[in-house]
Amino acid sequence: MADIFLILLPLIMMNQTKPMPKTGLSSILRRRIYLMGKQMMGSRFYAHLKEMQGLQFASDIENREIQRKLLSYLLDKAFKQVPFYQHRFHEAGLIKSDGTINLARFCDLPPLTREDIQTCSQSLLNVDKATRKRIFQMPTGGTTGNPVAPYGDLRYWDWCLAHTWLFYGWMGLRIGMPYFYFWGAPQDFGSQGADWKSLIWMNGIQNRHVLNCRVLSDELMERYLWEINRMPNHQYMVSYVHELYEFASFIQLHHLKVTRPMKGILVTTAAISENMRATIETVFQCPTYSRYGCREVGDVACECHYKLGLHINPLYSFVEVVDDKGHHLPPGEEGRILITNFHNELMPLIRYEVQDTGVLIPPRPCRCGRNWPTFKQITGRIHEQLLLPDGSRFGKVFLNYITECLPQLKAYQIHQTALDRVEFHLLSSVPNYLQVYEDAIIESHRRFMNSTQRLLAITYHQVEDLEKAPSGKRLIVLNKISSAQESMAIENV
Repeated sequence: MADIFLILLPLIMMNQTKPMPKTGLSSILRRRIYLMGKQMMGSRFYAHLKEMQGLQFASDIENREIQRKLLSYLLDKAFKQVPFYQHRFHEAGLIKSDGTINLARFCDLPPLTREDIQTCSQSLLNVDKATRKRIFQMPTGGTTGNPVAPYGDLRYWDWCLAHTWLFYGWMGLRIGMPYFYFWGAPQDFGSQGADWKSLIWMNGIQNRHVLNCRVLSDELMERYLWEINRMPNHQYMVSYVHELYEFASFIQLHHLKVTRPMKGILVTTAAISENMRATIETVFQCPTYSRYGCREVGDVACECHYKLGLHINPLYSFVEVVDDKGHHLPPGEEGRILITNFHNELMPLIRYEVQDTGVLIPPRPCRCGRNWPTFKQITGRIHEQLLLPDGSRFGKVFLNYITECLPQLKAYQIHQTALDRVEFHLLSSVPNYLQVYEDAIIESHRRFMNSTQRLLAITYHQVEDLEKAPSGKRLIVLNKISSAQESMAIENV
């Protein structure tokens, strides 16, 4: 591989210093080089991508049968080769007397938690790990305050990568085509001491131009707009949603302009509100596609062109929405999300509780032709919800409703310091925002009180910056209440 990198270095460096040539030849070459390099590494990701592309319009009956086989295979492997699951499967009645898997009892299996991964990581590993190629860890960004670092291998990474490019393809982006990467996690774009070969592979050969949004300032956003406008062949973007919304709002507020329409933007790390979508699509003059996933299990679901929900790939994972006791909820009801990834045999995460909440819609074919399970919406992270004294919770959908009446607002963050005390931190370039928009603040307060029917101490503060997680993601809610208070509220439900 070193010889390949040396041959390609002049071509890659050319892309870092000036816009792509209009012929498009560079994109074709990069695609071929990327696929050739992957093949030389022993990767099968492109074969997996072609398989998923070929099966994405299968019937519901075909999807269910494929999913049944994948789940049965994973459970059999986990029972025979992963010590953690052997006792757990027996206790749940998942193992028949002849030693085969009883899928009918799958839902009796207790959810896997972050604490399980932290305390039992070695027993969660496949006993034949010595035969696995390129074992690596996938540390989470610490957004939940409880980071974990599950293991994966080359086989698993190939499936993750194939799934990522499947979703990229839905907005028109193909391997080798230039795109912007508006991102905040340093490990994803090689800014943490990566060697030159890794940097070339991640950003050069993939034709990916990184715009680091971990810390945004007015000067940096002006520079990023200049970069976007001088690179007209980069017509797609993959981005953190809150940071891109802040960027788009900045462009609007200062009467600046993206000088040509882009073709598609895929946003992730949080649910996108209608106001955020409208602002981003107006500024960049293109459709947005919302994607859902997490470090531990990869990408899970994505919007198609029709935006009728987020389609869940049944060839990649099995998704459940359950209540607090782990029981399945019918479509239309909000609950906790459990995910079983079919392809991480090294450390299978089975019925893994990702600490997110969401709502499934009744199964039905989409106008795009896919017969896939679909999220109506991802309603938020469990730790990013307000918890009131009676145990009731309010997530991002509610919070967006009570803040959408605040004009000229770049972003907001809510700090809950006690069960009956909430602080709104508002980010705006308007001086003396609280005085200038006093009527809007009063309306926001009214919406909050009318919706919760609770007498809470609510204060508003204009701030110069908002707190972020170690991953660079911006949190909507910072829960600072004590565990004793939280337990007391939950007991009141």
